[in-house]
Amino acid sequence: MKLKPILPILFLSLVILFNGVVSAEEENEDTREVPNRDTTERLRSGSGPRREDREENEKLREQQKEENEKLRETKKEEIKATNLEKRCEKVGELVTKRIEIFEKTKTNHAENYDKLSTRLADIVAKLTAKGFDTTKLTTDISTLNTMVSEYKAKYALFVTELKATQTLVCTAEAPVSYKEKLDQSKEMLQELRTMREEIRNFYLTVIREDIKVIRQQAEEKIETEGNE
Repeated sequence: MKLKPILPILFLSLVILFNGVVSAEEENEDTREVPNRDTTERLRSGSGPRREDREENEKLREQQKEENEKLRETKKEEIKATNLEKRCEKVGELVTKRIEIFEKTKTNHAENYDKLSTRLADIVAKLTAKGFDTTKLTTDISTLNTMVSEYKAKYALFVTELKATQTLVCTAEAPVSYKEKLDQSKEMLQELRTMREEIRNFYLTVIREDIKVIRQQAEEKIETEGNE
């Protein structure tokens, strides 16, 4: 067989093939070890898709933060409005109850003063019929009745002013007007207390003294007639 001339050719082919494989592997290693210039520049500068993603995420977080803040503010306003409405209802109920109490007090005071006036008028009539001088007592009783009439008128105005606060409790101007009306009502109530005290003192120190004087005159008259 003639194999000797073929062996050198096969050997040469294997050498060439081996060299080609080695060259290809070296080329691949060079490609892996040396990064692309654009990639290197992006890594050095920190720019590229990753930075854009971070900026976009930051914007989204800021937007979400603003949305949450708006929601919190809206919730606060809703709670505030609800609390104001409940407070207005409670104040309105309180005002209504106070009006009822003052209405009843006004009626009681008026009845008591009317009874007092009637009783004093009867006393004057009896004393006059017995011949006693009731001029001063009559004058003082007239003064007392005038004081009582002024008190009744003032009390009626006080109740009217207090009722006016009911329409202001839950209105837009309530924080100012309601307080002003309430302060006016408090001032009038204090004036009424002063007037009532003046009426009481006038009755005790003037009217009763007048009656006491007439009683003493009656006792002296009876004593004088007895001695006769």
